[in-house]
Amino acid sequence: MKRIKISDFKLLQILNRVPFFKLFSPNERAAFFAHSMNFLHCVEGEVIIQEGCEKNDFFIILAGSATVYINDGQHAVAKVEAGYFIGEGAFIASRPRTASVVADMETFVIRMDQTDLMRFPASVREKLKDQIINGMAMRIADMNSKSIKESAPEYYNPNED
Repeated sequence: MKRIKISDFKLLQILNRVPFFKLFSPNERAAFFAHSMNFLHCVEGEVIIQEGCEKNDFFIILAGSATVYINDGQHAVAKVEAGYFIGEGAFIASRPRTASVVADMETFVIRMDQTDLMRFPASVREKLKDQIINGMAMRIADMNSKSIKESAPEYYNPNED
């Protein structure tokens, strides 16, 4: 991954389009310029996260898409696009990565770690945490729905998806 510089104006345009940042005020979005974030460019096929790795960075996809793989790349389990985040498990729990993530195309991400998080004003930190919690809750609900659909189809209600 190659670190890139993004002008404040261009970054604001990007953040305004990314669903992850919809609850952030313009001033809170501006905090991302003030805290020298790591904006990275990934080429198609580049590994963004490696399963088993000890790093605990968190990524927000700004543009592009990636595929999440488990079992050393043997099984694709999800596709993530702009607005999605990846690496939250290791970021929160400081544990090894449970999956690999590979860019499907040219992809731009924000990378942050716990030190970066602590540089933000409290209101931004809280919204980041809220977005992570909401996103994780949605993923759990999706996994539960898929599990019920596969293992007990008689209880599956498609209207709950």
